[in-house]
Amino acid sequence: MIVEKDKKIVDFNQLRELRDRSLGRLIWRMKRYMDGFMEPRLQQMGFTDFKTSYLAFLANIEEKGITNNELAKRACVTKQMMSKTVSVLEAEGYIYTEKSETDSRSNRIFMNDRGFELLYAEPPKEMDWAMWCGPAPLRAYNPTMHPKGFRGYLDYANGTLGDWGIHWMDQILWWTEEKHPRKVYSTGGRAIRQDSTDAPDHQVATFEFEGFTAVWEHRQFAGNNAEKTHPQQAVGVYFYGTEGTFHMGWLDGWTFYPTDSKKPVIHQDAQLNKPDDQNIAQLWANFLACIKTNKTPISDIEIGQRSTNMALLGMLSMKLGRSVEWDGNQIPNDPEANKLLSRAYRGEWQYPV
Repeated sequence: MIVEKDKKIVDFNQLRELRDRSLGRLIWRMKRYMDGFMEPRLQQMGFTDFKTSYLAFLANIEEKGITNNELAKRACVTKQMMSKTVSVLEAEGYIYTEKSETDSRSNRIFMNDRGFELLYAEPPKEMDWAMWCGPAPLRAYNPTMHPKGFRGYLDYANGTLGDWGIHWMDQILWWTEEKHPRKVYSTGGRAIRQDSTDAPDHQVATFEFEGFTAVWEHRQFAGNNAEKTHPQQAVGVYFYGTEGTFHMGWLDGWTFYPTDSKKPVIHQDAQLNKPDDQNIAQLWANFLACIKTNKTPISDIEIGQRSTNMALLGMLSMKLGRSVEWDGNQIPNDPEANKLLSRAYRGEWQYPV
């Protein structure tokens, strides 16, 4: 529409076009600014794969879930864009989907721990979260990470192998008096778990020693009822020899199964302190006694260090996707693998100084 006002001709169609174009540019510039401001900070907190455009999707997911179509309406995007974004967010662990109970053609979308971590969680007021993270990357606080849950996050731990593995590798080194494996190979992944953790939910590691081979296996699903030696736990180490099989457990003590089926099975119950089924008091007493007598403690720090190395090498091999050799101090002739023996420390925790 063109009108004459105060002897000037005004083209309102042109004005609308200029206004719309200016508004579009303003919104585009604001988005660019927000992306440049927020995304680097999200990356510092551990959300290296998150785009600010995803916020429109996460912020509209309800506790009881939401359908694809409804989320597309709320986020003001097409169904095609909705499907693409849902696939990305699910692959990156921010959401998970389930088939709708009322419509077989539709999915319901739910927030995962990682999505809640990004949007809502704050550390307790009395907690210094940056100090808790220490030399590791500073990630956003997540209540599934602290307390205890840090074992499932590879920025701060080494999964089940790094947690339980050290205890059972210690048994192997203690019994065999070996110093270290000469070759390690591990494989595993995340076949089942869909949450904010990133440690493997199943893993197998093979440790080749001079005179024998040790194999580690764990999974965080299926319950393991077929292999439990105690109703409340399914952990332990088996030693296979010419005379039979020896099983060292925890709550169930130890059991020897002779090769000759005519011979009796030998068993000894665990002797553990309540209420936590640990024998920490005896270990401390032994340690203090060894200071006075200049003897080696039962749980010696040198064996503990070697046991820790076995667990770390298993994780290192899995990350590389191949086997590694080990001479007790380093991985010979393998610069790629040796780089994973250490990592950069954050901020004031730089080491060595």
